[in-house]
Amino acid sequence: MDEFEGTLIEIAWKKLDSENNRFRDIDTKAIAIITITGVLITLIPKYDNMGGFQKILLILTAVSFFTTIFLCILVLRTRKSEVISIKYLIEDFKNENKENQIRGLISTIAESERSLCKVCNNKANELNYAVIEFGISVILLVLYSLLVFL
Repeated sequence: MDEFEGTLIEIAWKKLDSENNRFRDIDTKAIAIITITGVLITLIPKYDNMGGFQKILLILTAVSFFTTIFLCILVLRTRKSEVISIKYLIEDFKNENKENQIRGLISTIAESERSLCKVCNNKANELNYAVIEFGISVILLVLYSLLVFL
């Protein structure tokens, strides 16, 4: 294996590792939003003598928080992605010459990275919607709190 091929394999592995980290980071952010949302839900002030507008705002705030949680759960759902199987790599390339084995390895790593990148992009888009909904929830909570306490 020459220096160029070794560099390509190293880059491919690093890119795949980067996408695996990105996958975990997106999940971590979704879990953090769920946790913060749960805490904020418990802080919604209860007020006995609410007017109609306050009740509507309370319901909208609660629905918005639960929508945020739902969107984060969508981010966390199980996804299918191509993975690298050493067993199949060995079987697929055992009868190939060294040059084709290296090319096949690089191609397989790149395909796995591409597949995982697509999954991460979808998860990131879903997380973006959850963040937007979370922002709306916080704004509604602030408005409701102001109405209750003023």
